[in-house]
Amino acid sequence: MTLRLPAKRRITGRKASLLVTNDITQSIGSGLIPHIASLTPWIITVQGLGLLGAVFELYAATHKHDQGLVRNVVISGLILAVHYAFLGAWPAFVSDLITALRFYLSRFKSRASIFWAFLSFYILSCAVLADNVIETFPFMASILGTVGLYRLSGIPMRVCFAVGQALWLFYCLSIASWGGILLYFSVVLITLSTILRLAKDRLSLKRKTGSKST
Repeated sequence: MTLRLPAKRRITGRKASLLVTNDITQSIGSGLIPHIASLTPWIITVQGLGLLGAVFELYAATHKHDQGLVRNVVISGLILAVHYAFLGAWPAFVSDLITALRFYLSRFKSRASIFWAFLSFYILSCAVLADNVIETFPFMASILGTVGLYRLSGIPMRVCFAVGQALWLFYCLSIASWGGILLYFSVVLITLSTILRLAKDRLSLKRKTGSKST
């Protein structure tokens, strides 16, 4: 199920923002609720695949060793890519495959050429596959994730991740992906809690160093 925006409507400013918001809301409402109301064995199988992919990725977050983390994220990415393909969500399918490859090659993240190559893949794929605003969300999220992973650290990196995860959540709501909704709702909460904890630790450290200097 994809969202089709009316073609060539010359609306700018606040009206344009309201138009995009209304289209997103209608897409979520027309996609998720009828989907739940018309369950079939095939839909249950496809949604089960998505939930399996979500479980793998959430399980990956519990790994202390990088190899286990990367392995489970790659497996999750491949499972979710198949899930998105069965839903006909081709932007998510392509973005997830590229992201799985990005995680597999994450040990080479110090190389600038790898960063620019993945950034180019996402931008080119977005230009070819995205027909409307919602279909750009997986690529925008993946671009933010790439910038955060390769160029940032600490709180700024996690802010990039959180915004990207929120974009994925909106997209998964629009295509009625249960696994995607579960996954990105969970990781948004986890990432935000981590950001708050890091900010609290940084503030506490500043207070300690300030009191010592006085």
